[in-house]
Order: sequence, then structure tokens, then C-alpha cells
Amino acid sequence: MDNRTTLAKLTPPHLGEVYACERLYKSFEQACERPLAWIVGAPGAGKTTLVAGWLETRKKRTLWYQLDASDSDPATFFHYLSIAARHVSSRQRVVLPRVTPEHLPSLGAFARRFFETLGASLPQPTVLVLDNYHDVAADSPLHVLLAEALPLLPSHVNVTVI
Repeated sequence: MDNRTTLAKLTPPHLGEVYACERLYKSFEQACERPLAWIVGAPGAGKTTLVAGWLETRKKRTLWYQLDASDSDPATFFHYLSIAARHVSSRQRVVLPRVTPEHLPSLGAFARRFFETLGASLPQPTVLVLDNYHDVAADSPLHVLLAEALPLLPSHVNVTVI
């Protein structure tokens, strides 16, 4: 029995019965040929449903992360992303770096090392979904850290930001 707890913020949404829109799925697949796909739309437009439906229909290995206001603190973000990575890692016991006070002056270097280690631990292929990215505060250092670190993920990891 698997005794690991899966938190709601690290779980793709349960869709129930959703119409699979192949035209949109094909457009999304084309976007996913690049390392990063950015999905933007009005609230309630179906962005999360589109991505979750595509992942489920195509049976894609997924590391899902639902951001919220608390993720404006990079330490919180990296903590929960580490938990999520343990559920999809190709290594049995992936050990990702932890943010400690001595990392604070050089969070950029920490983020780069974190994403290099994360990328090496993820099986091929994997989709990393960052849902509700708009909930991260505009002045959060997380935006800069992700801009520096996401390009370090290997080519078998596609990032989708909703």
C-alpha cells in the first residue's frame, strides 16, 4: 500500500464527464512541441479543463502543481514541488535541495540547482503543469527564479503554465 499523501494542490482536477475537443487538443499538442506552453484566458474559459482533459486522454505522465498566494514565497513553492516530484520521479528516492536560510542571498543559484536535479529525476516524457499562475503575487521573486531555472529542464520535460 502506498502511504504517501497526495495534496489537492498537487493533484490534477477530477474532470468527470468532459467532451474531448480534438481540435483544441491538436492545437495544444502543437504548442507542447516547444519546451513551454502558456495558456491564457478569462476565468472559467476552460483552460484547466483543456489541459487536464488532454493529459488524461493522451495518458501523459504529469507533475501537476496548483499555485496559490502562498507560493509567492519561493520556499513554499520549492517545498511543495519537492513533494510533487516524489510522486512522479523515475528515481525511488529523489532528493531535491531544500531552501534554507543560507540560500536566501542567492536564490537564483538555488533555483537553477533545484530544477537541474528535478529534471534529471523525472521520467521521459513528463509534463510539468503550473496551474493558477496568476495567483502568485506580481512582486514575488518566484517569477524571476522560474524564468532563470525553467530553461534548465531537459527536453523530455514540457512545462505548461495556466
